[in-house]
Amino acid sequence: MTALLNFREKIKEVYAKYDTYFVSIWKFILALTAFLTINARLGYFGKLNSIFIVLILALFCSFLPINAVALLGTALLLGHLYGLSLPALIVGGGILLLLLLLYFGTTPGEGYVLVLTMLALAFGIPCVIPLVFGLISSPVALAAVCFGTFSYYTLSVINGTTETVAAAAGNASAAEESQALVENVKGLLEGILHEDKLVLMLICMTAALLVVYLIRRMAIAHSWTAAILAGTLTFFAVDMTGCLIFGRAGDIPGLLIGTVISVLIAVSVKFFLFQVDYARSMSVQFEDADYYYYVKAVPKIKKGRDESGEY
Repeated sequence: MTALLNFREKIKEVYAKYDTYFVSIWKFILALTAFLTINARLGYFGKLNSIFIVLILALFCSFLPINAVALLGTALLLGHLYGLSLPALIVGGGILLLLLLLYFGTTPGEGYVLVLTMLALAFGIPCVIPLVFGLISSPVALAAVCFGTFSYYTLSVINGTTETVAAAAGNASAAEESQALVENVKGLLEGILHEDKLVLMLICMTAALLVVYLIRRMAIAHSWTAAILAGTLTFFAVDMTGCLIFGRAGDIPGLLIGTVISVLIAVSVKFFLFQVDYARSMSVQFEDADYYYYVKAVPKIKKGRDESGEY
């Protein structure tokens, strides 16, 4: 444990010294991962699948605010939806643009939450979002989490109806083109509105994030650990119940694996951001002209103990 604590402090020192470079690298990696994931899952517009275009866009994002990833990612999505079909562009593009406007009108500073939520869902570890952002953020992040979740499942529904849309578009004659367009748009909207996974995931994300946030704010020992445990149980219980209700018991093994990975990531975040020694906590009392103050102080652990037992 001592070696890990000392290693953590060295990492924090290096990060503090070169934070500007690390932030740019972090944004580049985030943008690159997001754009490659979009191309891998959609990829209907061939010219946008070029690795050189993706690298240039990601490099561009590394020098811009984090919201550039969301904006360029949306542009990339619109291009692929256009390559799929006009109904897909109308429905998916309309919903994405509406969500983007709502996002910039409510929580414009949470762009990384929006992007990471979509990536976590794509990689099958959605539980990590409420665990991590419940620990390091506030309920304000819920808006970006919900926008990211809605965007992901909107694209999933559209991607899942690719063959139907393509067949309808190919079979429609010139006289039936307008009617086919309306029917396709209507079908996509109904598919999104009746997507049970979307509603279930919104409930899971909201419940788990609020539980984590409320518990880690409590003045109790090991609050962050308790928050991770409670948030994990909340997410898993709600999601598993939904899987059983909607007849998707086959999703439970994946849910279990994703939850375990999410917990490991949350514990790593706790290790780097919240490490205290409850054994050395103390109660402090002082006063001013109007009040008496009773404060419990818990020291942070910044390095390992030496031979005398001191930090």
